[in-house]
Amino acid sequence: MDLEKIQYNEKINQIIQNALSKFRQDHNEFVKNELNIAQNTIQRGQSIQWFNNLNKNIIENDFFDPKSNYNEKKMTFYVKSFNHLKTNTCIFQKLIDIEDIPGLPKYKENTALRLNVIKNDEETLRFVPYIGEGNEDSDLNLHEIFDIKIKNQDKEEIMESIDLSSILLKILSECEITLSLLYDYYLDSRTNVLVSRNFKEDWVSFLKHCKKNYTKVSLNEKYYSILEIFSSSWNYYMPVELWITIQWVDKISKFRTKDKTIVLNPSSSDPLDSYSQLLCIFCYINECPYHDSFVTRLPDLSFQMEEPYDKEIPCSKNCILNVSASKDVSQSEWTPDDISILASSVKVLNTCPRYSCLIALGLNKTCVEIFNKINNDSFRIFLKDFHNINNTENSLKNNKIITYQKILGKRKRWTSYPDDCDKSGLSTKRAELKPCDHLGFCDENCLCVQNRVFCEKFCVCPSNCPRRWLGCLCKANKCSTWACECVKWKRECDPDICISCDSAEALDPTNRHNPEILALTCQNVPLQQGIGCRVILGKSNISGWGIFIGEPVRADTFLGEYKGEIISHNESERRGKLYDKIGISFLFNLNKNQVVDATRMGNKFRYANHSRKRPNCFARVSLVNGCHRIGFYAIKDLKVGEELLFDYGYNQQTIHFVPLELWEKKDKPNTSDKDKKKNSKSIKKSK
Repeated sequence: MDLEKIQYNEKINQIIQNALSKFRQDHNEFVKNELNIAQNTIQRGQSIQWFNNLNKNIIENDFFDPKSNYNEKKMTFYVKSFNHLKTNTCIFQKLIDIEDIPGLPKYKENTALRLNVIKNDEETLRFVPYIGEGNEDSDLNLHEIFDIKIKNQDKEEIMESIDLSSILLKILSECEITLSLLYDYYLDSRTNVLVSRNFKEDWVSFLKHCKKNYTKVSLNEKYYSILEIFSSSWNYYMPVELWITIQWVDKISKFRTKDKTIVLNPSSSDPLDSYSQLLCIFCYINECPYHDSFVTRLPDLSFQMEEPYDKEIPCSKNCILNVSASKDVSQSEWTPDDISILASSVKVLNTCPRYSCLIALGLNKTCVEIFNKINNDSFRIFLKDFHNINNTENSLKNNKIITYQKILGKRKRWTSYPDDCDKSGLSTKRAELKPCDHLGFCDENCLCVQNRVFCEKFCVCPSNCPRRWLGCLCKANKCSTWACECVKWKRECDPDICISCDSAEALDPTNRHNPEILALTCQNVPLQQGIGCRVILGKSNISGWGIFIGEPVRADTFLGEYKGEIISHNESERRGKLYDKIGISFLFNLNKNQVVDATRMGNKFRYANHSRKRPNCFARVSLVNGCHRIGFYAIKDLKVGEELLFDYGYNQQTIHFVPLELWEKKDKPNTSDKDKKKNSKSIKKSK
């Protein structure tokens, strides 16, 4: 047995060494080839990709030209050309004196956003935050706030694991070992897994992977010895441990198998199935980053994925291509419902060359029967009368809708809703929208009933559900007061529901910059329009940076939207403790479960400063197409150059985070310079 072990060990070592040598050789050849191409390109005087926009390079430090007068203050630069002519060029540049300019306030880099972005909770601390000089972090307790996990496996190691996983299956086949046996070996209680430097975290994920994909069996001594030899040999020669590498085998294999299936079978429903799984019901964008993680599964579209009927392929045995239409075939009885369905289908599918085959899918008839029925003279007369009747019914139906809306508008709209919809207009007491997805009317198990809110247009419940939001019945240009139902419930008008107020006209892109048309349409869609006032970022008179109005503005005018990352309240608590130590924060409560954080991502309104006594604008949370959004509005008429200020709503415990206002400083002349310096450093913008 020992001799067999030695021989097998030598065989394993040889196989692994050969595989690793070939793997490195292929990589080296690729790198050499790319470098040779780049070298030949440079020798021909051409520019390679990364030198396209660069043809000169400064190779000498700048210094004063000794031949020039001191008053001219000329400096000399030597540059070397990358062209085929190897020449040095001397350039003289005269210095220009610049007057002293006050420095800009301190700021932190952030990403500009067009829309709010959903962010998941970051429970794992991936770096130690810098909280500034002189701040003590002993009372911060990062271990209590975050689940600290040190990632020893860096990106290079992960990429090596992925590359080696591609050759692992080939090596296993040469060594006559299956992947399932390898998993059983690592799941065996005798296997020592503590040799890994990051065994705790990665081993837990590895066990979860094994539990999901494999069933553990007990290994006999023979297989255990063989697998132990293979594992030790792999770990000795390869840069990445074996049990880390095999975690990527299934992931890579699944992607490759899926790609092959799609290529070999183009009619497969897998691509469309994954496409529909990731579809956002709010904006119909796949993997939408702007709305919550609520996605809906579309109905099975396998029929739509099938190839359309070919002109020469019959749809069935009794297809019109196999049986002559004039030949007598068994005729089934036509019911009035069948005739009505046939008439409606012919109206839609009459331009399709195989319309009889397509209609046969919806009726329990053959396409020959359908073809003969359609070409019957009596049916053609009925078809003409049927379309006329339908047009009459549609016109009557439209009149009924208009009449119903007029009657409903004569009474208070909110009386038609259940009494338990009282939280619909309270953003602080309601959560983000989660549409109900049950069949039938809403009951005590409905999410909308449990949350005490309206059913929205995204809900699956019937359109005549008593909880369904019906919009407003205002006339054009009248949705600006509390008489409008949408304004009363702190919502913007929905162009799909609010028809009478011309909200669709207001949101038409062709009318976006036409003030004459916008003045005659709905006035309760500013966040959807996205047309705010011009604001300018500049040095604030209160603290740091601020925003200033760039055009004359009247009271109650929409100024702009406060944008940032949408995070949970738990995540805002974790971030808030760090922001409190740094002295800055841009947290803004959005609803019961969500907060907008503009620290990392946002727009200019993140720089709006605090004023308790003299604010000139205010913030309001509105429900816009199923999502809560924050808009800023003017309290009074504003002149060009005024700084936008609003009340942060701080209590006595947090008011010290903002600096004293200019008029407050005049009232307190005894404030020491030390306190002023301390206040100027501890600026916190938390709304």
